[in-house]
Amino acid sequence: METNQNSQAFPDFTAMIADKRYDMEVKCWNYDNAAAFDIANFDGFYREIYENPDKIFAHYLIFSYTPTKHGFQIEEIYLKRIWEITSPAQKYPIGLQVKQGNPYAIRPFAFHKGKPSQFAGAKDFVNAIYDTRKIFGADGRVEPEEWKQKILYNIEQRHYERNL
Repeated sequence: METNQNSQAFPDFTAMIADKRYDMEVKCWNYDNAAAFDIANFDGFYREIYENPDKIFAHYLIFSYTPTKHGFQIEEIYLKRIWEITSPAQKYPIGLQVKQGNPYAIRPFAFHKGKPSQFAGAKDFVNAIYDTRKIFGADGRVEPEEWKQKILYNIEQRHYERNL
């Protein structure tokens, strides 16, 4: 296991299992409240995925807890992909925190309640990020169409390679 020395950079750690690399993000929240943690900074995620499209397949290790008199108790542990903890929102194509008119953080939906509103897969998630980027305008580094084509191509290549 390799821990990321920069606590604000993606991923939190990398696990090596049977010579295969797994990027892992760790999240937690108080089970008595909504799952309202930040999944990722929108612009940072957009750039990171463009530079390293495989990171879209990272695993999210998520703990829900309840406070106790002397600390906390783990209620549930989840291992999810980003498209399994995100969904379309009422106002935007993806659950999103907006600050001063700019996309700030990708937010989860109530995935722990079993509601089937998550994205169907990586492609649907990528399309939601693309649609969101179009709403707020390009980030000045990469045009949304170029970003989308690169990410979708990578998803297709991974699918093809796994099915050989």
